[in-house]
Amino acid sequence: MGAGVEQVRELWSLARGERLLAAIDLGSNSFHLIVARLSGRDLHVIDRIKETVRLRSGLSEDGDLAPEARTRALACLSRFGERLKGMDSTQVRAVGTDALRRAGDSRDFLEAAEAALGHPIEIISGFEEARLIYAGATPVVTEGDEARLVLDIGGGSTEVILGQGARPKLLESLGMGSVSLTERCFDGGEVSRSNMKRALRIARGEISGVAPAYRRAGWGQALGASGTIRSIAAIAEARGWSESGITLDSLSALCDDLVSRGRPKADDYPELRPDRVPILPGGTAILRAVFEALDIQRMEIAPGALREGLLEDMAGRVRHRDVRDRTVTAMMGRYRMDRAHGRAVARTAVEAWDAVAVPWGLDQRPETREFLRWAACLHEIGMAVSHSQHHRHGAYILGHADMAGFSRDDQSMLSVLARLQRKKLSRRVLDELAHRHRPFGLHLACLLRVAIVLHRARDGVPTLRFAADRPTAWTLTLPDGWLERHPLLADDLAEEVDFEQAAGLRFDLRS
Repeated sequence: MGAGVEQVRELWSLARGERLLAAIDLGSNSFHLIVARLSGRDLHVIDRIKETVRLRSGLSEDGDLAPEARTRALACLSRFGERLKGMDSTQVRAVGTDALRRAGDSRDFLEAAEAALGHPIEIISGFEEARLIYAGATPVVTEGDEARLVLDIGGGSTEVILGQGARPKLLESLGMGSVSLTERCFDGGEVSRSNMKRALRIARGEISGVAPAYRRAGWGQALGASGTIRSIAAIAEARGWSESGITLDSLSALCDDLVSRGRPKADDYPELRPDRVPILPGGTAILRAVFEALDIQRMEIAPGALREGLLEDMAGRVRHRDVRDRTVTAMMGRYRMDRAHGRAVARTAVEAWDAVAVPWGLDQRPETREFLRWAACLHEIGMAVSHSQHHRHGAYILGHADMAGFSRDDQSMLSVLARLQRKKLSRRVLDELAHRHRPFGLHLACLLRVAIVLHRARDGVPTLRFAADRPTAWTLTLPDGWLERHPLLADDLAEEVDFEQAAGLRFDLRS
């Protein structure tokens, strides 16, 4: 055990067998850090930090991030990084949501942000954000649990999730949030009867398209999982508009109260932190519109949200219950893939990874082994569209599908591996990978390609031996006479030698 681990254990008072996990939520209005101790099956939160960064307010219509917003964000992440010293990348997960999804220069910002934090940052889709919110809002579930509706109003988007037990069934991410709607409808913080009506009209329009499906499905309990909803509940209960949680009447009263004040100030709502008051009008309009569209009677406050969901997801990976494995298995079924063949290719690809990981430096990023395995299982997914150019079709599916547990950058890795399974190993395609995945893309693509070739006949493979002694070369040793008895595969492997040579990697065949 390294000195860094011992230092972290002493700093956080960890017992033997316990593990420290940290989740960072880079939201559109605030950045959150939550640290928890994983002991057996239990998570115990031991630290929380929140800073108001207002990233969404710093975005132009073209998606450019203003210098002052960038400075605030990087300063906050530097402070978070200090708090996380001694923790490795398997213990920390940081995700960006709506504001970073919209930022046109997010790649440049992300590289600076990762340097400040000292850990990778993932941009997740609205679908993945909704899934994680549901996990954080419903951490304790039992068999036969009633259906739950979970709502999260962020700064730039609103997630609506309906699920039963531990599994969400309907997930929607709406393109409106407390910051974006406030900026759009309440110019300069002025709240009038007319602009409140406009905000409600816009919010109703956003929710109207998905509302019928949710009403048909039904639910037993409605939970609110965001700071905006907590703020509104605090006001409603403090003013006596609701005994517990939020009702439609309490939302109507709050709308009237905001209008009567004209330009709400922090002193008007002592129940809230001052930074919450400026975005209260937009959040209230969204919540009231959702209540009306979904006919919600009462909403209670959820015990957690996105960051707690991140912790639950990380704990699942530690316990070898990775949601990404379920996603890959489900996609193999949905696209009617040959599961036995995909898994056979995966076994050979992973066997090769195990043999070359150290000289190629892949052991420094052990998660690359899992990406290779998933890509192998899904390499034929494009055949659901057409056998011709199936690698291109597969790359599109893997890059654009809703895949629970995978960030955008993770899906890009699977997409690139699918795209490069045949023909030329394009440097342009490899350059599409995220900064942290790019150093491993070529090596993983080569491992996958050779595994696919070896299983092309679908009749099993002989005893194989893979080896490498440096990052730019590797060998495959086959039984004596095997290549002569399989001339088509011999031709395919010889062609692969040429493709890899052109990409800068020497691949030798031996028998």
